[in-house]
Amino acid sequence: MKKGKERHFLFNYTSLILLITFLIIPLSFFFLLSLKVIGEEFGLTEIFISIILSVLMTAFLSWNKSLTLRNPYLGTLLGLIVLGFLEYALFMKYQGPYTTTYAIISGLIVLGFLTINFNKGLKSRKAEDDFYEDNPVK
Repeated sequence: MKKGKERHFLFNYTSLILLITFLIIPLSFFFLLSLKVIGEEFGLTEIFISIILSVLMTAFLSWNKSLTLRNPYLGTLLGLIVLGFLEYALFMKYQGPYTTTYAIISGLIVLGFLTINFNKGLKSRKAEDDFYEDNPVK
């Protein structure tokens, strides 16, 4: 464990950036959709859905980060499976260029986050393996 002050996984700069990013992306998606598609409205429901979506994505990715740092393969696999289900659910509800753009942008953000944490997890496991090889127990 880290020495010093421990931070809760939802209250750090990375999760704040993710929260803001995942709040802006759905809000802009719903707003652009309401401008271009007849019958789609932008109101409190869309704002509420965007807030809930951003909080859930941030919470999942923060939890996934802690899992990936302990077990990089399991955390990355779980993140990819959830990303696939979310993209599938999005395309079941909406189709079109805005949906594709939204899916690509959010997918690239999640893939980048998973890749960074996968590499950190591999480095921490390598450091633990090196520690036990350098200090054998007698």
